[in-house]
Amino acid sequence: MFKTVKNLAVLLIASCSLWIIAGCGGESEGNSSSSSSSSTNLDDSTQAVFGESQLSQEFRNSVIQLPDDFTATSTTINQKNNKKSKSNGFDDIALNVYGGIFAYVDFSNEVKENIVKSFVEIYDSKILTIVALDVKHTFNKGEEFFAFKLENPKTEYNWKLSLYDADVDEPVAISLFSKIGNDFKGKIIFRYEDEITIKINQESTILKKSGTIEVIYDSNSDKKTLTIKAVSDLSELVSFAQSNWNSLSKSQQNILDLGQPEKVIINIMFENEEYSVGGTSYHGAGKIKNELEGEGFIFGSNNDTYMFKGKSLHNSDHGVKLAVALPDNQRSDISGVYEDASLSKAFQKGFLDLINENVNRLLDDVDDDDSVKDFEGNVSLEKVLGFQTLVWILNKNIPIDSLEDHGGVVTQEELDAAKEFWPEEKLGDLSFDSLALINIYLTSTSEEITQEAKEAVYYYIMAPKIIEVYTTQNLSISIDDIQTMITKGSEEEVSFGEIFNTLMHIVNPAFFNKADGFLGTYNGEKFFVYDAANNKLTEGNKPEGFEKLNALDLDTIEDVSPKTVFDLVLTVQ
Repeated sequence: MFKTVKNLAVLLIASCSLWIIAGCGGESEGNSSSSSSSSTNLDDSTQAVFGESQLSQEFRNSVIQLPDDFTATSTTINQKNNKKSKSNGFDDIALNVYGGIFAYVDFSNEVKENIVKSFVEIYDSKILTIVALDVKHTFNKGEEFFAFKLENPKTEYNWKLSLYDADVDEPVAISLFSKIGNDFKGKIIFRYEDEITIKINQESTILKKSGTIEVIYDSNSDKKTLTIKAVSDLSELVSFAQSNWNSLSKSQQNILDLGQPEKVIINIMFENEEYSVGGTSYHGAGKIKNELEGEGFIFGSNNDTYMFKGKSLHNSDHGVKLAVALPDNQRSDISGVYEDASLSKAFQKGFLDLINENVNRLLDDVDDDDSVKDFEGNVSLEKVLGFQTLVWILNKNIPIDSLEDHGGVVTQEELDAAKEFWPEEKLGDLSFDSLALINIYLTSTSEEITQEAKEAVYYYIMAPKIIEVYTTQNLSISIDDIQTMITKGSEEEVSFGEIFNTLMHIVNPAFFNKADGFLGTYNGEKFFVYDAANNKLTEGNKPEGFEKLNALDLDTIEDVSPKTVFDLVLTVQ
């Protein structure tokens, strides 16, 4: 889901390399040489600002240093994930649930480092002290032609530096910035384009992915901030995937990476010895990937948005405190989002919606050949599976009278309905030939026939009635039903129960440190320790330094609503 976050940083490096204009020969538009352009529209302020000897160091100091707790923890999580197998059959929690946060921090760090590197080289070249304002200067760097223009707009930012491709009037990148005392603030926005080559049956297809990235940085004596916004156009990748998915290898599907963010806003701040990170990303193509793979939407069909926030202390080894949420894509009111849309709550809702939808489709009179596998349009077999699913999950909470309340016997009418419901191959050892023999079995006092065995036969015969009551009364399966089911003790149920309980324990907040990576989650009363070897969360003891780390207040971090990100549009201007 998040691996391509880092690829955006690679694109940024490629784009920023075009900014390194120092040492290139050039000329302004309409002039034959750079020397003639240097004598036109010169402004004393360029010399005063860009000629300052400490300019580069002041710029470095102005851009936030990313928190070591976050970057080091990211490395630990990836190292641990690479060394272990997934023993319980589902992907590593630390990487899949929380990896996005650390990937975004790593991405932000790459962005920050390349911005600093590029602009330091520009400042150190002193080229901005000698160029004319408001004039496009064209440069030749090898076989690449590009141009730049320096302006003094005197608006929110004092300076504007625009970068152009050859023979293109609109800039591909713009940097706006101001220097106040020893501090800088600024905004950089640029377009990027990337290509992916996929070969099917010896025929290669080149797919383009493009987008825009905006970076805003600010610094003063009290705090430093960094905001990164990105919008990607994945339409070519999505269209190609929809037409060719079954012809692609697993590695080719991974290269397309439809789970990558299409839109994202990340905010990072350092204030009062605390680092805070927060953001929201939208992953709309991930839903299409699920559909192509025939998978259900376990976290909800309209929950393609990932929200996160976290804090760590400056120069502290205590670690990181995080929270994640999977809200509705159009949600604008985000009060309480980390409680009601936590991964645990999103899982509960999405899982129940998926279970109930599938059960209802099995029990209805509609041919679900297009969505329910292995039935080939057989409505009767769908209902049989639907009944078996109900009995497995609901156990003793079947929505009809118990055998005892029913009178201990069944009627001929009920037996005839059962004969019509059950296919012959599903009867097994149960004989429906004699009502008398069945009722003798149901009323037997023999110790060899348990009450549980009698109830199993009774429910088997009452299958049509159970389905009728369940559907006409619009009943549904609840979380309590699932939790009761997984305590029954069969090997299958125990295995499922471990996964189910772990997902139920992915609550907010979560805790990490540099040495161990993911430590566990806390619901306000119980701490759920992460067992990395078995990829499980189980109740246990709080980690060392928990109280100090838990005291970090995540509520002070400004959240970005899903609706804001969903509607995000970026233009280079």
